[in-house]
Order: sequence, then structure tokens, then C-alpha cells
Amino acid sequence: MPDEQTIAPALVNAGEIHLWKLLASADWRAKQSWLGAHELARYEGFSAPLQARRYLVFRCAMRQILGAYLGIDPSAVSFSIQPEGKPLIGIPGCDLQFNLAHTGDVGMLAVTRGMAVGMDIEQLRPMKSRHGIARRIFSPDELNLLADMAEDRQDEYFFQLWTSMEARQKCHGRGIFGNKVDSKSVGIHQFKPMPGYFAAVAWNQPWVKPALQFFDWPAMRKTMPY
Repeated sequence: MPDEQTIAPALVNAGEIHLWKLLASADWRAKQSWLGAHELARYEGFSAPLQARRYLVFRCAMRQILGAYLGIDPSAVSFSIQPEGKPLIGIPGCDLQFNLAHTGDVGMLAVTRGMAVGMDIEQLRPMKSRHGIARRIFSPDELNLLADMAEDRQDEYFFQLWTSMEARQKCHGRGIFGNKVDSKSVGIHQFKPMPGYFAAVAWNQPWVKPALQFFDWPAMRKTMPY
């Protein structure tokens, strides 16, 4: 198991997005002492031990990674919340931007500088109600594309659309049922972090073609998407 205070890299340059794959099932000792008061209250509010464990690990992993970029202890990382709920680093003048997403035991953390970022990840699974959900959140063009797909590919395409949509919304600090973000107002990259999972990262400067770098946590090694 890697030393808990050792992490690499400790720098993200302008024009880069670092994408960290997080595993809640990892043999890693999460520390409640790293959590802020709001995080601790939420952690203690979970009635299911598995959900509590996942929350604790993902929050501690995020704090460890962000603390390394900032050169501070994980417990010293502070957050501010935008009016629509998007978290930011709570250090005046800090241009480090991040966004966390998770599904089950797998999470993704996007880290960049100087531009807003949104992240989403979903596990591929059967969706019997996909068309009802799609009608509520997808555009007419996306609905037509989904309907034209072969039945055995519709679940996969649904999650490709979903992760892209949610990453766009989160980039601008909006929920999935909030005012829809114009797809032309963001850059987007879709990828598979591991078999059976879809992910998307969005950034608010669509003219930028960021250099994407992929990392595994807690192994702290550079990797590639599936």
C-alpha cells in the first residue's frame, strides 16, 4: 500500500486536465479527521455502512489529491459553494478547479487550472425506463438518435448521452433538471475508465484542446483509459 502522504504528480499545468480514477474498494485507510464539519455530518448521516464507506473514501481521496496539488495537508483543503451548488477551492486567488463524480465503488476526479470543469461516470446496466428518463432530459435530436439505435445498443448509447449531459451541467454548476447547457458552450471528452463504465469530462472553454492525463488512485500511477 502506498504511503498516505505520497502522491504524484503535484502539478497540473494550464491547458491540462488530470483525470483520477478512484476505487472505494481499495485497501486504503481513510481518515475521518480529514473531513470538514459539513462532510463529517453527512458521513455520519448515512445509515448504510457501504454508502458511508464510499463517501468517506471518495472525500478523503479528493482531499489527498487536491492537497498535493496545493501543497497543503488534506485536512487543510477548504471549499466554497457556488449559489447553484458547485464546489470550488475555498482559497482566495486559487485557480485550481476540480469536479468529483462516482457510481458504486468507482469514482472520477477531474483537476485543471483556469477553467471550469464537470465530471460524470456511470456503470453500464440495463435501463428498462430509459425512454421515460430520456424524454425528460435529452434534446429532441438526442431522442431521435437513441430511438434509431438497435435495441441491444440503446443502454450503451443512453449512458454515453447521460454522462455527456451531466458533465456539461456540472461544468456550469447546474443539476440535470436545471436550465440546459448549450453543448457548443463546452468542450467534451468521453472515455471508458474501465470495462463496463462510461465517463465524460467537460470544460467551459470549447476552443481549448486540453492535454488529458489519466491517473489511478491509490496506486498514484499514470495510466490510460480502457
